[in-house]
Order: sequence, then structure tokens, then C-alpha cells
Amino acid sequence: MKRSAIIIAITLLMTSISFGQFTVYPGSVAFDPVTVDDTDEIQVVLASEIAQSVTLSGLEEPFSLDPAQLLYEEANDSHTFTVTFAPTTAATFYDTIIVVGSIFGDVLINVSGEGTLVEIDVSISSIDFGEVSLGDSSTSSIQIYNNGTGTMVVNPITTNDEQFYAVPDSVTIGSGSSEVVDVRFKPTLAGVHSATLSIYSNDPVTPEFIVDLTGTGVTNISGDVSGTWTPENSPYYLVGSATIQDGTSLTILPGVTVINNGAYDLRLRRAHC
Repeated sequence: MKRSAIIIAITLLMTSISFGQFTVYPGSVAFDPVTVDDTDEIQVVLASEIAQSVTLSGLEEPFSLDPAQLLYEEANDSHTFTVTFAPTTAATFYDTIIVVGSIFGDVLINVSGEGTLVEIDVSISSIDFGEVSLGDSSTSSIQIYNNGTGTMVVNPITTNDEQFYAVPDSVTIGSGSSEVVDVRFKPTLAGVHSATLSIYSNDPVTPEFIVDLTGTGVTNISGDVSGTWTPENSPYYLVGSATIQDGTSLTILPGVTVINNGAYDLRLRRAHC
């Protein structure tokens, strides 16, 4: 029991802050933005170098803590208490936990949190990328707005088709502000593709905003060609003359369509003897 307590104390020293005979992790309590009338909790680990009882006090609404008393039966013991943040208004709050030991020592732990009531809006509800060659990509930008009060946390931004993706995939937006996110389509398969872009945020009314995505992957051919043309990546568009070089081969499987977008040739080049 005593040995494990000492190990815990040593671990805390590497990732926390020491105040006299106390070690606190985290050294301060900072909540992510919390929607009005919701709650969030953060656990704090407090270690004492001596055996004593400890009293915790100082917090007022919208913060609270539990328990208010900790008993350290052995030196270097550690205990956990929970700090709760339950904002009822959209504002930023600051407070301090007062830690007092029954024998000696005291610690002040800063606490902060922001109550929010954000409202998300997005500049467009759908994107059509048109035709994009396999291996290439097309980008369209969207504007995400915070029309509410407090910091809006947009995280994550995901799609249900990895050929579509957002850069960046998370942002934070202040009151009355906006951020630009690029949405990209990089097809790996030919054909028409549809996907859903899901924008998650701390908007209490619209926690998931949906943008519909469409795009067509096409196989454009020119220059040296080889390998296998498959029905999955059909049709193949000749956008320039194509050549099968000597020593290479091209297999065109049944069901493949080749469309000549101009007066282009598909040639076989043989080495001269």
C-alpha cells in the first residue's frame, strides 16, 4: 500500500505542479466551453507528503467540488476530488479552490470556465465538385459562422467517404466570427460519388450540421500507358495521344469503355532492330 502510494506521487511530480507538501494534477482547472444549462466535470488528484486531513473550499456557483474533506492516512498518499462546472449564463467565470492542511500548508488552485450559447451557420449546404481525374483533387471552401455567444468548438468535421475530407478538421470560432474550411474531393474510383460532410459543434440546437457532397471521378488517359484497365474505373477518357511502350503491356478487360475526347491515338511502340 505504502509503496504504491509513493509511486503515484513520483508519477505526479513529472506531470503536475508541487506546492510545498502538496502535489496537484492538473495544476489548474480549465474547462472547455460548456453550453448553458449543461455540466462538465474535471477530476483533480491531490497528493500530500504528510499524513493529515485536508479541507477544500472557496468555489461558488457555477463551480462546485466534491468531496470537501480528504483524509491522508499515510505520507505521500493521493486522493481525487471532482470539480463541476454548470453555467446558467453565457459568460466566462474564474474562481479559486483553497486547499488547507490540518497540520500545515495550503494551496490555491485556479479554476476557469466559459458558459456558451453558440449558434452555427454554414455558407453552403451542398457542394458539387464536378468531374475530377483519378489521382487529382478539387477543393471548395466553406465558411462556418458562430452567430451565438461564447466560443464555438467545431470538432470533428468528418465524411462517410474517405475520397472527401476537410482541412482542417476542427476549428474554434469566437462570438460573431467565422472560419474557412477547405473541403476536398480526391477520387480513387471512377464514377459518381455522393457523401455527407458532418460538422459537429457545441451548438445545443444543431450539434451536427450536414453538407451534401457530390463528385465524379474520371480516368483521363494520355502519354505512356500500361497495366490493366478495369470496368470499375471505366470509362477511360483519351485526353491526349497514348502510347504503349515496347516491353510493357496494357490489358483492357471486358466491360471497359474508352472515350476519345479528340483526334487522339492509342499507339503501340516497338523497338527498332
